[in-house]
Amino acid sequence: MLLAQAEQEHKDTDTEAEDAVAAAQAEAEEAAAAVTGVLQLSSARVRADSTQNRRVEKTPAAKAIDNFVLTKKTCRYYNKERERCKRAATGLDGRCAIHKVSQFCKHPKCNKYNQGNGFCIKHGGGKKCKYEGCEKHVQGYGYCSGHGGKPLCPIEGCENKRMEGGYCKAHGGGRFCQHEGCKKRDIGGGLCISHGGGKKCNAKDCKKVDRGGGFCKAHGGGKKCEIENCKNWALGGGICLEHKGPGKRCKMLGCTKYDLGGGFCIAHGGGRKCIIEGCNKIRQVNKRCRGHGGKVLCSVPNCDRAAQNRKLCKSHGGGKLCKYEGCTNTQKGKGFCIRHGGGTRCKEEGCSAIQRGGGYCKGHGGGKKCSYTYCKKWVVGGGYCDDHLDLELSRQPEEISRIAANSYLTSESV
Repeated sequence: MLLAQAEQEHKDTDTEAEDAVAAAQAEAEEAAAAVTGVLQLSSARVRADSTQNRRVEKTPAAKAIDNFVLTKKTCRYYNKERERCKRAATGLDGRCAIHKVSQFCKHPKCNKYNQGNGFCIKHGGGKKCKYEGCEKHVQGYGYCSGHGGKPLCPIEGCENKRMEGGYCKAHGGGRFCQHEGCKKRDIGGGLCISHGGGKKCNAKDCKKVDRGGGFCKAHGGGKKCEIENCKNWALGGGICLEHKGPGKRCKMLGCTKYDLGGGFCIAHGGGRKCIIEGCNKIRQVNKRCRGHGGKVLCSVPNCDRAAQNRKLCKSHGGGKLCKYEGCTNTQKGKGFCIRHGGGTRCKEEGCSAIQRGGGYCKGHGGGKKCSYTYCKKWVVGGGYCDDHLDLELSRQPEEISRIAANSYLTSESV
């Protein structure tokens, strides 16, 4: 009984194994049939493509190019004239390698190129100066122009930036108008304003220079006077010639002084400041104020005074000399020394003599007189005249002995 049961189980196991083998064979046959179908389909497509290529070759070359442009994905970039770029799109953004989105500034509506960190220079892109605490952009050698990132003018003692021509603007560098015989500066397009340089007015068919806002004065460009009901053109400071006077003036309303830097006069914070941190004084030489070494010193050894003329201080002959030919005296007014007509005249009506003190000449009570009571003699430099000088000196020992005696008695009483 047990043997019969064991044989029956063995037969059932063999039957299940045969069924599994048959199912595996059927799946293998189905897979082979599917592969054969794919190969036949691909070969049919290859034949169709080759037939189509033969037909295209028979058509003219212009049609083939047009078909390629229409079927190929082109760059989505449009220039200012609304012309589409014809290069092939390579990125996921649908643009070519030149116009891909990562090439441009991330700032909205900005079409400038990415200079670093995803932004253009104007919007914070680009490398920063290596100098500690400096946020300016790199010009060269890893530093901004103020910290040595740009070559300087080769003139000795000049710290201005070198420009085209090898020198700074003050020493003849920079671009000049290309018009023959013109020595004015190039302000755009290689020409000065007089010869057609600079930005042009945006008005149609207008060739005048842009004076502000994209238009010439005739088409509404430029600034108008800030004075109420005044329609005149503004000069420096926002005020017209009639209300301010000629020249570039301080922007402070009502101030008629000249703009000395930054749009303001010295009194209203204008002028270039000393580069020493925390110093608000006006720079002189080497971009520093006089207190921080911004002055040219007297050429006489061991003299620390500021040079005025001929590299000398006033004490060593650096003052302006009399204009009279051959005269070496110092100017006292109007370009001449006193001997040759310089100096301030006496206030007395009709008097042409030089004032000697107090606004008057000696004849009218000016100048310094003897310090002795009731003495009216003139004394050069002040003090005592010759008659009273000895008398005053003889009194001094008596005064000294009296003061010494008083101090001795005071000390004894203490």
